[in-house]
Amino acid sequence: MNKPKHQLTRKERRSQIENCIKEDPSLSSRGIARICGGSHVTVLKIKEEMKNTGLIDQMNTSEETWRKHPYLKKNPRILENLSEHGKRAIKADGVLDMMEAKKLKSPVYAQRLIFKEAKAARNNLYVELGEDACTLFVADIKQGLPQVNDNSVDLLLTDAPYDRGSVPLFVDLGRVANRVLRKGGVLLCMVGQSYLPDQISQLSKHLKYHWTLACITPHGSPFLYKKRLTTGWKPILMFVKSEYTGDMAYDIVRAPIEISEKEVPPHTQPIEVVEKLSENPENMVDDLVYAPADKAEKELLRHAQPLQVFETLIERFSRPGDCVLDVFCGSGTTAVAALKKKRKVIACDKDENRVEMTRKRIEKEVGIDVKSI
Repeated sequence: MNKPKHQLTRKERRSQIENCIKEDPSLSSRGIARICGGSHVTVLKIKEEMKNTGLIDQMNTSEETWRKHPYLKKNPRILENLSEHGKRAIKADGVLDMMEAKKLKSPVYAQRLIFKEAKAARNNLYVELGEDACTLFVADIKQGLPQVNDNSVDLLLTDAPYDRGSVPLFVDLGRVANRVLRKGGVLLCMVGQSYLPDQISQLSKHLKYHWTLACITPHGSPFLYKKRLTTGWKPILMFVKSEYTGDMAYDIVRAPIEISEKEVPPHTQPIEVVEKLSENPENMVDDLVYAPADKAEKELLRHAQPLQVFETLIERFSRPGDCVLDVFCGSGTTAVAALKKKRKVIACDKDENRVEMTRKRIEKEVGIDVKSI
């Protein structure tokens, strides 16, 4: 089955879990859940049903087969003083093999290495983009974007206008997203802080609010005198169609870093960056993105965002071969980032000049011909 696991129906996921259990009944429930998606509790229920109906040998499904691993026989003291996390990790699929290969003593660290390799493999999956890899057109979101098919988009990623007068556009954005996103699809919308309650309220009419991610800006922002505040981050609103089935999000510990006075523009505060958590469960994604200073995008368009930020978001919330839509394409940052990460792209803007700017940038930075409709 070539479908990404986050797009599987319940019936398809169950079939995949059953096949995985039949191939290797000794795999742990958590290991099978990681391979096929879903919950380890669901896997346990399916295992019990298969045992009761005689589809698998009850003895072969023992969760204690890990104790027979040769690495444990050579290093029995590994089991001493294990934390609860360690006791769970050592039973997981592939952990003891990783510990043996790397000569490790910590099952938690071995599990983290497995997760890291699996994530890298997913993101590095080779995908050949066809002639329809990128589609550009001029359109106003108020018209509903009939050019985009229903249930055809995996990720809608856009940098929406921040001003007060543009708040009503978020109703149209939510309506379009609800129509074009596949079930479980994600809308990520970078916004300003000033009108967050109104923007969330408008989008919530059509989609389910899931989270607010934070994009840390390179050197903060000038003082907002009316608010008597200065800010060093931008919100990224995360909404989903139906239930979110992709990677999980968790809060991030943030630590300030020092920057020399020469690097800090006037009227700004020190920036913050992500401090990675030491124990990062599989399929967890940071809800904070650090934005490096990038003058190139600003030269194209004053309000353009750093390419690396959008590449990071695309990697976290989509898979190679998925379809990414940007309804306010501006200078083409989302389109370029998506194509570089081997995603198909649909991008539009009501400003013909910005669509043309996006086209030229794609041809220059990615080197592909752009389809127009």
